[in-house]
Amino acid sequence: MCKRGSWLTDHRVRMPTGGPLPESTRQQEAQHRASAILGLQVRAQAYTLTTSDGFILIVWVVIAYLLMMLLLRHGKITFNTLARCNESSIDMTSRRGGAIGDDLILPSRE
Repeated sequence: MCKRGSWLTDHRVRMPTGGPLPESTRQQEAQHRASAILGLQVRAQAYTLTTSDGFILIVWVVIAYLLMMLLLRHGKITFNTLARCNESSIDMTSRRGGAIGDDLILPSRE
């Protein structure tokens, strides 16, 4: 871990100082520019790590979801049951000669 004043931090800041030095009026200004460049590099690395962590999180959520799917039991009501119920209700309406709900008494509007 690098602390302020550490030789690794000093080395990391002084290396890019040579590039902005000709455009800077003083050594201190060149170090400030180098620190800004270093800050942008660290920010780009942080965004990259955040993106990769997001993908790792998505993978773990998918794995957990698939494991939960393995633990599910078959439901009592399935699409086949619903289709059979729908067919039987259509048969009943065709026998009565009306639509579903025709036998309901609705209040009159007055």
